[in-house]
Amino acid sequence: KASHVVGLIGAPRGQQQLMDMASQAGRPLADRQAAAAGFRTAVKRRGVLLTRASVQMQYDRYNQSESLDAETQQVLADVLNSIEKKFDEPAEPSPAENPAANQEPAPE
Repeated sequence: KASHVVGLIGAPRGQQQLMDMASQAGRPLADRQAAAAGFRTAVKRRGVLLTRASVQMQYDRYNQSESLDAETQQVLADVLNSIEKKFDEPAEPSPAENPAANQEPAPE
């Protein structure tokens, strides 16, 4: 649940924490999957707010995971897929940035 909430906020520090949590092989798989899902939500809402060094570190983690289990590799890949997808797409505006998204449609 906390990963989901952090993902909804989407702040740079939260994205970093979610990415780090998803990458910690010692954590339970379900926690890492939840962190990766929260990270995906954060990136979808706010775009990638990580430094280039953080992104490179995630690629390094993935490249070093070849001897780890398939589930761990998938979680690491999910994080990278979220990053790569958002580099090609603009971030979705937040409701505060797009007030029209909060308005009810006009009655016909």
